[in-house]
Amino acid sequence: MSDATWAELTAIKLRAPFPPSEILWKINARTQDKAKGLVSPYVDARAVQRRLDAIFGWDGWKADYKPILGDGTYAFICRLSVLLEDGDWLPKEDGADVTLIESTKGGISTALRRAAAAGLGIGRYLYNVPGQWVRLGGDGKKIEEQPVLPTWALPEGTTDPAPQTAVPLDPDETPSKEPGPLLGNDGVPLCPKCGGKMKDDRQARRDDMRKGVHARPAFMCENSDCGGFIESVARWCEDHGFDMDADTGDIVPRQADIDAAREPGEDG
Repeated sequence: MSDATWAELTAIKLRAPFPPSEILWKINARTQDKAKGLVSPYVDARAVQRRLDAIFGWDGWKADYKPILGDGTYAFICRLSVLLEDGDWLPKEDGADVTLIESTKGGISTALRRAAAAGLGIGRYLYNVPGQWVRLGGDGKKIEEQPVLPTWALPEGTTDPAPQTAVPLDPDETPSKEPGPLLGNDGVPLCPKCGGKMKDDRQARRDDMRKGVHARPAFMCENSDCGGFIESVARWCEDHGFDMDADTGDIVPRQADIDAAREPGEDG
């Protein structure tokens, strides 16, 4: 390791797993009775900032934000730049929609985390941690069963794979009330802006693409006063833990998540 370059050593430090105490868990979906929830791990913006400070110093990185119109709502692009050994700045960009609570602050925080993960590898390994179905309480709002990180997602030398007993929620992202369902009874995503029904325009979008004209969004809110939309169904599925059946076009939960929800010995 003594022959490693500054860039190689820095990459190792950036991509290193976080201590379990810094890992937060987000509820992505719930069973109908709200007894179990599908959770995934993440780190908040403060953990990202601490790592950047530790590696580059407080004056060795900077973040600039630009508001844009995203999928049916406003979003932010974060341009995260770090100071290299030769004195040049290396910029990386990614973005995120505003969130349900403290929308501007939440959108900025999520954009920073995504830019850090996509551009610098900070916390990117957490995307590979499978979702876990755990026991919920408080009408489906509280995680009662402790999620566990796999061994490969732990810092070297960590003996206890479980995070702290208390699982904190990120105030930048977590809504103050339980979010509504993501899909309507017809299997079409609900509007990300108002939560209402949406019109399925996927076939018209494909026709637009074949004609070489500007493609309309995949889904548009039926409430013309709202104007909410979802541009790409593939991106929506990726962000919310769903798959799209290649033959029927139906939007369904990921099979791996369904399998994980089954109790040992439970069949189809």
